[in-house]
Amino acid sequence: MKQRKAYSIFKILLAVTLLGATFLAPISCNIFGEYNNPKDPKNTSSASYYSILSVSIKSLNFGSSNTSMTFSISNSGTGNLTWNVSESESWITSVSPSSGTNSGTVTVGVSRTGLSAGSYNGTISVTSNGGNQGISVSMAVPSVETPALTVSPTPLNFGSSNTSMTFSISNAGTGNLTWNVSESESWITSVSPASGTNSGTITVQVSRSGLSAGSYNGTISVTSNGGNQNVSVSMTVILYADLSINSLSVSPSTVTARSFTACSFNIVNNGPTALSSTVILVDYYLSSNTTFGDSDDTNIGDTLFTVSISSGSTYRISLSSTGLANMVRRWQTSQPSGNYYVFARVTITSSSPIDSNSSNNYVRTSSTIYWSWATIFSDGFEGAFPGSWLVGNNSGITTSKWGNNNAMAATGSWSAFCADNGNNSRTTYDNNLNTYMQRQNISLSGYSDAKIAFKLWLNSEDGYDLVQVNIRSQSGVWSNLFIRTGNYSSWSTITLDLTPYTGQSNLIISFDFVSDQNVVPSGTAGAWIDDVILTATN
Repeated sequence: MKQRKAYSIFKILLAVTLLGATFLAPISCNIFGEYNNPKDPKNTSSASYYSILSVSIKSLNFGSSNTSMTFSISNSGTGNLTWNVSESESWITSVSPSSGTNSGTVTVGVSRTGLSAGSYNGTISVTSNGGNQGISVSMAVPSVETPALTVSPTPLNFGSSNTSMTFSISNAGTGNLTWNVSESESWITSVSPASGTNSGTITVQVSRSGLSAGSYNGTISVTSNGGNQNVSVSMTVILYADLSINSLSVSPSTVTARSFTACSFNIVNNGPTALSSTVILVDYYLSSNTTFGDSDDTNIGDTLFTVSISSGSTYRISLSSTGLANMVRRWQTSQPSGNYYVFARVTITSSSPIDSNSSNNYVRTSSTIYWSWATIFSDGFEGAFPGSWLVGNNSGITTSKWGNNNAMAATGSWSAFCADNGNNSRTTYDNNLNTYMQRQNISLSGYSDAKIAFKLWLNSEDGYDLVQVNIRSQSGVWSNLFIRTGNYSSWSTITLDLTPYTGQSNLIISFDFVSDQNVVPSGTAGAWIDDVILTATN
């Protein structure tokens, strides 16, 4: 009878020679395989047959990109080998063929779809009548490369004059970023480069040629495999004129504030754009030299005009005293009396057109005028004190009052101190003071502008002890002009406008110092006044 898939046990005598003696020992041997039983009447051969499974590899490594690999199965025995193949993991998507006889090539397929990045391991099992074998399978799923588009800066504002600007493209993700750039408006004349990979700098150019005045807006589109982004582009078109001013004449040759009787000049439009009902501003300045734009220029007034001047044309402006009175909005100055040139400067006040050349928009008189301010009174406290001042106490202690003092001075050697008690070098004040230093019977009759200026040094208890300047009007009403408290321990110049009191007489100006019942700052403390001057002009 023929036997299959069985074990045959043979006992074999093994001859062993030890120390000159020969021993015979039986051993048993199990042989796996297929054999033919010679007593089987169907067996016509006396030979024995058996099958042995042989697999070409022990492992398959698909790496990070392979999806198909093969291995071979063969029979190293003499019988018929039948085999089956199976997989352990769902990502091992196919083994083909999955069964066979004797030799064969098996194709293994894997899929990374839906898997997270990482390493994966599994097993393919080969079972047969000639033995079994496992094949280890490994695979890597790489991180997905995701490019991400970044654009900076955005938006692009070309304003009224820029014609070229840039923005940057970069890749904030992984992998290669490919991008393209396109514009939406014809006045965006160039974007370069228009395409690229990963990072790049894009130059954008615009043109205002042939466009009307106004605001323009457009879009630059950046498309890529890492997203899309729009860059807003804005631009302003302003029409240009070029104004100049010449032939300035003012009269009379000796003037005070607001007293010019005539002023004339020419305005010329040298630019390509006509002015049509355009508002212009003419500013007037006093200068002690022939250079305009330096630190000694003082604005004394301005005039607004609405003009229409075609390109290349001249507009003549002549102002009489009536015109000046009606049109000059501010014609006053703190400039001291002296000889000055008068400058006039013209400016377009509207947003369009604009003046493209400001180097020729001013003119000066060919000769100086004498600018006059009358001094009503002045005192540097270098002479006898109190002189024309009236000093005293409103309340509180009466042992201290304003007096001349040589402890400090803005100019010269002497100043007025708020708490003189007979010591001309005193450097502190008392509690409970309410002292005054007054100039009485002041007349500003016949004047249209007036101001009082003085120098002040102050160190007092902040918020409680203070120096102030008060004025009594012709009708007897007191008003405060100035108040200060705290530590200002350096000389400062104070100028106060007295124009509301011009035309009045019997005015009183009072410098007052008030302290409460406690706390005087340590060190030098009090209020010092120096270089008082009241000036006026008509």
